[in-house]
Amino acid sequence: MDDKRLDNLREDLQETREIVERNHEMLESIQTTMFWRKVSSVVYWLLIIGVAVGLFYFLDPYLDRLFDAYSQIVEKLNSVPGVGGEEGGS
Repeated sequence: MDDKRLDNLREDLQETREIVERNHEMLESIQTTMFWRKVSSVVYWLLIIGVAVGLFYFLDPYLDRLFDAYSQIVEKLNSVPGVGGEEGGS
């Protein structure tokens, strides 16, 4: 009877070992996936921020020209009597 019980314990131990090994493999896979997701997320946001900064750097001279042209138009409109809010005769 002891031999039968011992065999059952060995089988149970072997099953437990197989389950533990499979769990270990799954956990390693999950950790690897999580690591690469974090890396890809960081790369994604760096790319978005880099493109935004690069776009601003590229468009800055054109935006400066646009704002200068706008301010010149506003100045010229303000210098014309009756257009820029400097209406006379009240």
